[in-house]
Amino acid sequence: MSQHTPGPWSINSDGEHGLITIYHRDMGHKQICDMCLVAMDGNHELDQEERANAYLIAAAPQLLAACKAALNELESVLEKTNAVLDLLANAISKAEGGR
Repeated sequence: MSQHTPGPWSINSDGEHGLITIYHRDMGHKQICDMCLVAMDGNHELDQEERANAYLIAAAPQLLAACKAALNELESVLEKTNAVLDLLANAISKAEGGR
């Protein structure tokens, strides 16, 4: 699997048309993804959950880096069978294309 676009990622929200764009502002606003959010009733207003999902996606590079750093530090002080280590290792694996 190739490397993801490095962070930081930012969000541009067009609440009027139900579109959120995640982009890298330091790479000429390189587009990472679009989220098109249109309710069945035609309402284009973005609700709190949709905004929270966009912020979570935008934080992905920093979260992955934090998980890797935490796993690296904790492996030396915790038992290898620790549930926290398993959570971190599984999250990192999923973010890098594993299961």
